[in-house]
Amino acid sequence: MKISQATDNGRQAAEKSPSFLLGLVSLLFCLLLTACQPPNQPQGLTIPVQQVLTGRDIEVAGIVGQPEITERVRLEGIDAPDPAQHPWGEAAKNWLKQAIGNHPVLLESDLEPRDDNGQRLAYVWQNSQLLNEKLVAEGYAIATPPSPQPQIRPAPCPRPGSGKNTGIRDLESQPTDAAFTCGVS
Repeated sequence: MKISQATDNGRQAAEKSPSFLLGLVSLLFCLLLTACQPPNQPQGLTIPVQQVLTGRDIEVAGIVGQPEITERVRLEGIDAPDPAQHPWGEAAKNWLKQAIGNHPVLLESDLEPRDDNGQRLAYVWQNSQLLNEKLVAEGYAIATPPSPQPQIRPAPCPRPGSGKNTGIRDLESQPTDAAFTCGVS
């Protein structure tokens, strides 16, 4: 009996308070709207890659609407070994070259589209995958400090015996640059 009385009291309170019903309907409407929103899609320029220069630099053509003009683009939010850091630099370059293949990429600029030296920076997407992030996840690059619009989630360092000893995180042969040691001494 007490439960039915409490339910009846709740109904009476709701009937007496149109603002309660209006609030409930508004809440349900907002939930419906947010559930129907498409996921954030990257915005930018889809463009062919002329060549992969390093594990963090690509050359694209037609970025200013003229196909004969090429421009170097640095992948935003990551740092990969230089080609002179053997064998890691070449491994990072080869991974990026294989990932891109002969397909165009989507370049998404951050709030600052160029670095202090004037070089174009971009998040590079292909088939809904952020290649900057994949390079980090696969162990060929490290995430750099976040930009105002962070897109890269740093991958944790692998533990010895974890089976994730690829790229610059190969625990058997670390590069000499301390920035790529991943906490392994």
